[in-house]
Formats: sequence, C-alpha cells, structure tokens
Amino acid sequence: MPSSPIYRNRDFILLWLGQLVSETGNRVYSLALMWWALTATGSALKMGTVMAFWTIPFVVLGPVAGAWVDRHNRKVIIVGMDVVRGIIVVIVATLAFMNRLLLWHVYLAISFESIGTAFFMPAVTATIPNIVSKKDLTKANSLSQLVRSVVGVAGPALGGLLIAIVGIPAVFLINGISYLLSAGSETFIRVPPLTRKIEEQKHIIRETYDGFRFIKNDRMLFGLVSVSCILNFFAAPIIVLIPVLVKQILHLEVKHVGFLEAAMSLGIAGIAVILSIIPEIRQKHKPIILGIFFDGVFIALSGIVLNFQWILGFFILFGIFNGLCNISFRTLLQNIIPDERRGRVFGALTTINIGLNPVGYILAGFLADILTVPVVFVMAGLILVIGGLYLYSIPEMRKV
Repeated sequence: MPSSPIYRNRDFILLWLGQLVSETGNRVYSLALMWWALTATGSALKMGTVMAFWTIPFVVLGPVAGAWVDRHNRKVIIVGMDVVRGIIVVIVATLAFMNRLLLWHVYLAISFESIGTAFFMPAVTATIPNIVSKKDLTKANSLSQLVRSVVGVAGPALGGLLIAIVGIPAVFLINGISYLLSAGSETFIRVPPLTRKIEEQKHIIRETYDGFRFIKNDRMLFGLVSVSCILNFFAAPIIVLIPVLVKQILHLEVKHVGFLEAAMSLGIAGIAVILSIIPEIRQKHKPIILGIFFDGVFIALSGIVLNFQWILGFFILFGIFNGLCNISFRTLLQNIIPDERRGRVFGALTTINIGLNPVGYILAGFLADILTVPVVFVMAGLILVIGGLYLYSIPEMRKV
C-alpha cells in the first residue's frame, strides 16, 4: 500500500487530473448533445430519449462490468475505456462537422459511451484503495467528489459559453479530446496487479451474481445499501421537482432554479474540501448516519418554510450533509469490501441506485400532482430521517 501523503501521491494525482479533464468535457458534451437533439428534432421526448439510451446500457451492464473489473487489469480498463469513449465522441464530432449527424447516430454513440462508462466507474472506484493508503481514503474520495461538485456548478455554464462561441460540433470535438487526454495521464498510473487464485475464478455470470449475494449476506452492508437506495430514491427526485417548486409554489424565475442547484453543489464542494484537509474520521458510521438524518431534515424544512432565501440556505446545508454521507459511505465500502470483490460490488450498487432513479422521478412527479410539491418534500425528508435512525439501530453499524 502506498505510504505517500495524498497530495504527493503521484498515481492518485494522475488519476484525479484524468477525472477532472474527462468529467468537465463530459458535462459540457452532455449539454451540447441535449441541445443538438432539441434543435435537430424540436422534440423534448426525443431529447429525453437520448438520456434513456445512456441510462439503460449502464444499468443493465453495471454488475457484469464490475465482475469483469475484478477479473482483469484495472489500469487497462480505465485507460481503454477513456480511449474508446474518446474515439466515439470524435466520430460524432466529425459527423457533426460534415453536417451528417443523425439521431440514430447519437443513440448508437451514447449507448456505446454508456457501456464504456459502466466499466470505467467501478474500475476507478476499485482502484483508489490500491494506490492510496488507508488513512488517506477519505481525502481521496473527497477530492474525487470535489471534481464532480465543481464541474456540476461550472460545467453547464462553460458548456453554454462554448456552444455560443465555437458551436456544437467543436464542443463534441473538445469532449473527445478530453477523454484522450485523460487516458494519456492515466497511462502513467502504477496500479498493483490483482492476484486471484485460479480456483477462485467462476463463470462471469456467477461472479456477477456474487456482487449482489455479498451485499445480501452482510447485515451491515445490506443495511447501508438499503438506506443508500432510499436516499437515492427519495432524494434524487427532489432535483426534478425544483423547477416546479420555483415556478408554481414560489412564483419565481428560471434563474432561481440554477441558484438552488448551484447551492447544493456548493455545499458538497465545501464539505469535500474540509474532508480532504482534516484527519481521517475513524468512526465512519457517524458522518453517514448524521448525513442521512440531516439531509431528511433540510428537505422537509424546504417543503415547510416556503421562502426562497431560507430554502437556498437549506439546500447548501443539504449539499454539505449529502457530501458528508456519500464520501464517508464510499470510503467505508472501500475499506470493508475485499479487493478481489470490490469491482462487482460497486457495479451492483451502481446498477441498483441508477436503476431506481427513473422510477423515483416518475413517482415524485405523480405524487407532486396529487399531493403538491411541498408535501412530497416533507414526506421524502421524513423517510430519510427514519432511514438514518434505522441505520443507527444496527449494532454492527455502530462498530465501524
């Protein structure tokens, strides 16, 4: 295990820079792709279908990809998937420059990108504990979360600016190059080889199922995953209801939607910076339980105190506790899941959480229509509060 402090850990810095470049390019590309689909077809449904073609392969292949990551060289997977995604996007950019890009091209390209991402994400998550010392895991995950938060705030603004200045085809090309640059930096990462005995290797389908079975058979892990699913199912759809809250309840403008989304990202970025500086938190259960509990409190308050300034503050606090929970949760899993199972378990988790999101979106919209948005906020908040209390009731959870 590496002993270098996180800020002098060459391998982690290279991986982190690769993530920064590709995440930024990807966020800009997503906006450009949605804008292209809407401009080319004039249909919001077809624009939404583009994202469906990204989600479905990712959800279906997540567990298989995780099992594959546990069988093969993770560095090769990380570099290879960035190269593949880069080539795909460069092809899309070329077709756009030639004015020959069609909707089915986009569906096909984003499906293959989704497949690449399904392999890339568990490989990165499983690799971090191999290149970072145990005492620096929280810092490493905090810095990774910081990338996503900063890009979440700056990415859409940068994308809109680039689309206006250089046009959609050039933005596609920039994203393709960003993937290839990311792959270049990752080439120099030193990842210890994963050693597995021949008799431990099973059929890929059995190993895929093993990820779910491992979660089911560990009571603490099962409790964590259950509450994680609850968090995603009831908290993620809140994002969908923000425009409705702003327009129909608070009677404000679209810019206020952006302010609330930026407030959450700001809170997540803030706690990520703090966790990357302070000493490692030894009792991981405390930030996880507190994060879930107070996420619920601030979601519920946002449905009760219908004042924009107060809700803005609640969303910042929600972001802080959401980041605290997610970073600590990822660090705890990396500590307790054996290296040879890490890929398939994280693949299974990704599939469970992302697979539930569309159902949560539909349910949130349905409940908002019949119960109003503030009531849905209060209900979702109370469920998260109960989820946090349930986690605390698990004796094994209080020991970590």
